[in-house]
Amino acid sequence: MRWLKLLIWSLFIVVVVIALTLFSLYEFAPGTLFKWQGMAQSMMAGLHKQHIKIGDHDWVYLEGGEGPPVVLLHGFDANKNVWVGFARQLLPNYHVVIPDLPGWGESTRLDSADYGIAAQAARLSEFVTALKLPAVNIAGNSMGGHIAGIFAARYPQQVASLALLDSAGVHFKPNDFARRVYAGENPFNVDTPQQLDALLALVFAHPPQIPAGIKQEIVARNIASHAFFQKVLDQIGKGDLAFLLENELGKIQAPTLIIWCRADQLLDVSSVEVLQKGLAHSQTELFEGCGHVPMMELPQATGHRYRGFLQGGSNPINTAPQR
Repeated sequence: MRWLKLLIWSLFIVVVVIALTLFSLYEFAPGTLFKWQGMAQSMMAGLHKQHIKIGDHDWVYLEGGEGPPVVLLHGFDANKNVWVGFARQLLPNYHVVIPDLPGWGESTRLDSADYGIAAQAARLSEFVTALKLPAVNIAGNSMGGHIAGIFAARYPQQVASLALLDSAGVHFKPNDFARRVYAGENPFNVDTPQQLDALLALVFAHPPQIPAGIKQEIVARNIASHAFFQKVLDQIGKGDLAFLLENELGKIQAPTLIIWCRADQLLDVSSVEVLQKGLAHSQTELFEGCGHVPMMELPQATGHRYRGFLQGGSNPINTAPQR
């Protein structure tokens, strides 16, 4: 039985070492721990990190699964990881590609580059071509939805279907968020954990609980990106630039799924009526129990609905919140 005692003791030592390592990372390098967590979640979902150089930008993206291609685009101040839970619903039957859009996440950010909607849609066309993907099923949230919509309008030969999840790009009933942006404020810039909490309460119906060390890391990264955030907000949210999609809805012929959260405090649900009127072929699904990022708050329900859309279904599923 001596070997069993040695095994138990060895396992105990391993557990202690792992615990001490995680504690040290949380205390002294929370950013590294945060990054490891994202990598672990992606790998468990069957997604693997890739990168490709296109022009002056290095694209970093997650990829997994086999079948028809699905490309998922994140929104402002977000990255590829926001789609991982949603992507789980697709991976058994689809080839899923989730990029960090140029300027965001781990992809290249250049001070001199244009990260407006049209410029990003053009880069996306190059990205799809470089990966040698056939016509893609493209889905986007918020800013990513705006880019996806313009991509569908201007590069129709590369698009099989479109999905817009709480997408920017069209007029909606003015709310407090819109009034703040129109007044020149940038609600995405935070300087303290308290301001981050306020932003999370704006974005989520049920804000995630974030450990204090990770929260400080997020705030520090946000502060370092204040100038970039303002630059991009000026490129996508001012004047006619904020409504490029609305002006080009008539060009979109791909079947389109509109997903929205009724409780969205950033882009009001009244956006849906504008999209429905402008799109030739659309389905709509409204969800309760979520805010601006339905694929994060209701990944199973929204992912299931999207998979049904891709498989040709038109009947809405039960929209009760599923977490």
